[in-house]
Amino acid sequence: MYQPIFEPQQKKSCIQIYISWTSYINLLISIAALAFGAYEGIRKKDLWSKSSFDWNKALVFLLVVGSILLFFTSIAGIIGGRKKNKCCIFFFQIFSIALSFSFLIVAFVFLGMTDSHVFDIKDTNCQSKNDIFKYSQEAYDQANELFCSEQCPCKVTDEDVKEYLEDTDYIIDNVNGKTKVQDCDDFKKYFSDSDVNDSVDWVESLEDTFDCTGMCTKPLNIYFFSNINRGIPDTETCRVKFQNFVSSYGKVAYVVGFVVGSYLLVNAILAFCLCCRDKRQGVSIYERFAFY
Repeated sequence: MYQPIFEPQQKKSCIQIYISWTSYINLLISIAALAFGAYEGIRKKDLWSKSSFDWNKALVFLLVVGSILLFFTSIAGIIGGRKKNKCCIFFFQIFSIALSFSFLIVAFVFLGMTDSHVFDIKDTNCQSKNDIFKYSQEAYDQANELFCSEQCPCKVTDEDVKEYLEDTDYIIDNVNGKTKVQDCDDFKKYFSDSDVNDSVDWVESLEDTFDCTGMCTKPLNIYFFSNINRGIPDTETCRVKFQNFVSSYGKVAYVVGFVVGSYLLVNAILAFCLCCRDKRQGVSIYERFAFY
């Protein structure tokens, strides 16, 4: 009488188990990060109403995009690891490599920014090779000539700012005045230099984020590129505030970038190994790894 032969169930390889479980972990992380990004975007609705560059907007955008990519990477890894689907393993590799290099690039950027040779600006006049500070200071110099002048009187409603400007030659007009230099009629004329003009959005974001004014020096202790009626800025310049910010968080950012980037790169390499080990006659591509 015919007796059926029951072959023992094939065990999953270590690589398959690793990819599956790390994909589950990545899935949870991506959902949590996406939920947090959505929460921040909804909670700060005014974030998306600004046309200029904004630090919070950029961070939330990068968080949401990275979370979505990590989500699809996780799904591809789960299906590829559990169902032995070659297409999913391929997409898992591609997404893992893309995310890995993204994190590594961020790590190298912050590493370069926190390096003393790149980041230390010793001259107060910003005459060094670091153009980002030099052109931003020129923007402040141009703003000081135009804002609160006869060509562009400023509209001041904040009492502290009024008191600060009382004994100066700056002109206040609460009917036809402007609250920031970008609204002045002669703004394009004064900011005709493309390099200086390109720094305006960045300087505005620094004022909004760090409550500062001036880059290397302060022409006047008021907000030029954000609303002047926000009050009196802090004593430190935007350059110092920005440097302190990068010094505080830069090391954390590049350590996290290296760790996460390396972790995702290892995942991609293992997925590549799962597909490309030496062939054996009569054995499928996944069966070759059953006991790997």
